[in-house]
Parts: sequence; structure tokens; C-alpha cells
Amino acid sequence: MTYRLVIQERSEETAALRAIGMQRRDVRRVLFAEGFLVSIVAAAAGVALAVGINALLGLASFDGIPGFDLFLRGGRLTALYRPTVVGANYVVFLVALLPVVAVHAGIASRAPIAERLVGDGQ
Repeated sequence: MTYRLVIQERSEETAALRAIGMQRRDVRRVLFAEGFLVSIVAAAAGVALAVGINALLGLASFDGIPGFDLFLRGGRLTALYRPTVVGANYVVFLVALLPVVAVHAGIASRAPIAERLVGDGQ
């Protein structure tokens, strides 16, 4: 699921906020903060999941796979997680994320209120 889809699904909610007097910039700020926070948590969860899966794979022996010894230490699969590299990748991800979240939050804040409040008849 993409952030754009999430914002589209919540278009009635954002229109209701605008209808009761919330300014476009405030709607944009709320959506931006939410998207950014969810992305930070998701990226951290992804790193933790990768480290966990790697730890589980490290318990298995891969000695019998020809050519796989390039990735092995003592017959076990290991990965080195340098904190500086992980941190740098995390920062690059967040910097790349900023314009994406900002653009979609801006689009959602400009949605026509009347059309969004009518809904799709369901």
C-alpha cells in the first residue's frame, strides 16, 4: 500500500476537517507529520526485521552449497552491520521521503471539500 492510496482513502476525513474550519496548511502539516512518522517507524522495523532474519539464518549451516562460501564465516552466514552505514542509509531514506510525503499531503489538502464529503454512495 502506498502513501498516496492512504491519503485517497482518507479524503472524506480531510474534507470534513476542512469543512469545520481547519486550514489547508494545517491539514497538510497533519498528513505530513503522520506520513513521516509512519515511515520512520516502518524503516526502523525493517532494519530490526533484517537483523532478526539474518540472526536466524546464521544458525543454519550452508557448508554444502558450492560457491556460497564467499558469504560464510565458519560455515555460517553472517552479515556485518556497521552503525554508520545503517545510519547513513536511514538518513538518505528519510531525505528522499520528505518530498514524496510533502507532495501527497499538499495534494490532499487542496482536494475539493464538497466532492469529497459526498463520497461514493456506499
